[in-house]
Amino acid sequence: MLYRCLLIALGLNQTLLLALLPNIAALKGLQGSEQGLGLIAAVVNVNLISFWLGSGFWGKWLPKLGIRFCSRITISGFILANLLFYFALLIPTTPSLPVMALARLALGLFSSAFIILAQTHLAITKQNGLGQLAKTSGAITLGRLLGPSLVLLPFSMQYLLLIPLILVLPLLIKQLCEKAENQVDFAKDFPLQTYSGKSPREQAKTRRRPNQLKLILLSALLMTALVSTLQFYLLPLLLDLGYQGEQASSLYASILLYISITLLISQLLLIPWWSKQQRPLAPILLLCLALGCLLLSLSVGLSSSGAQQPWLILLAGLTSLTLAVSGFPVWYSQLALSQSSSLSERSRRSGSLSRAHSSGYLVGSAVSSSCLYFSIPLLTPIWVFALGLVACVLCLQQYLRPATQVI
Repeated sequence: MLYRCLLIALGLNQTLLLALLPNIAALKGLQGSEQGLGLIAAVVNVNLISFWLGSGFWGKWLPKLGIRFCSRITISGFILANLLFYFALLIPTTPSLPVMALARLALGLFSSAFIILAQTHLAITKQNGLGQLAKTSGAITLGRLLGPSLVLLPFSMQYLLLIPLILVLPLLIKQLCEKAENQVDFAKDFPLQTYSGKSPREQAKTRRRPNQLKLILLSALLMTALVSTLQFYLLPLLLDLGYQGEQASSLYASILLYISITLLISQLLLIPWWSKQQRPLAPILLLCLALGCLLLSLSVGLSSSGAQQPWLILLAGLTSLTLAVSGFPVWYSQLALSQSSSLSERSRRSGSLSRAHSSGYLVGSAVSSSCLYFSIPLLTPIWVFALGLVACVLCLQQYLRPATQVI
């Protein structure tokens, strides 16, 4: 329960700030322009750099320092980084932006340990089945769902930004009050056992196809870059339609909330139901991806031609893309982990996937911020990432067809 609460706070912190981007820009005197919005977006998402670095750091040092000690350090760092950002934001001058960026860098370094802590705790307590892993992933989704939901409440931004701290502070107190005898013996409780999911002949086939893992990691990077770009896609559109400040934040939060609900339904209901039908998942995901991009392009065309605000087509496109990005991680993660011959290899591949996801968010945020700053339509990188993902998935299907059944 402790580590799921940390994951909820992790997801909540990111989407809450995304939904509040117009408010933050207005507070810093940068509202009304895509350049100012792009600058604020870059400051808020600079934590992705330290998150990528921190994933490797905590993965290496967690077995040496212990899960309990790392929990205390990372929770404390999360709280201090959020407080630094909070006070820097309240300073009404633009030079406070570097302090905000520094706070976000520190936040990424400490919060990058939360996923590793949660997965390690499941392995130690022998709860590493698919059901428990799904609940752990669902905790982040729940946090992302809460972020835009809270923005719709009648509270000022200053109070909303304190909510992640209120959620995490009791967890730190609980950790500090725990007795020393509850410390986990890592060497005893977390052995690297052999995983017997494949025969030696199948393992040999896997070793002869090293490019397959590279394609999986590239798919993960492109998928998360696409997700990151989609999060920014609506911001310039709302500006073009005349929405500003709190009105833009409320509408943006409502759409993010709709996307999060769709994502949650897809992860908990639609994908498990489809897998029970024993039908290939990749073709339907590719269809949703292509349909979503086409509908987004159509909505932009209607909007630029002076037609009535094309919200129905826009929401249909976002729904289709949400269904696609909710299924791709399940597809390629199962493909990557099912071909591991030992728990140590599974851990390495899991870490590689985590870094690929972090890299994707970093690439997507950097590209989106640059496009906003230079007034380049965000639909361009969306199509580039989507077409790259389609190419990777089709190549992976070619790898799979001779050896195994397509997932």
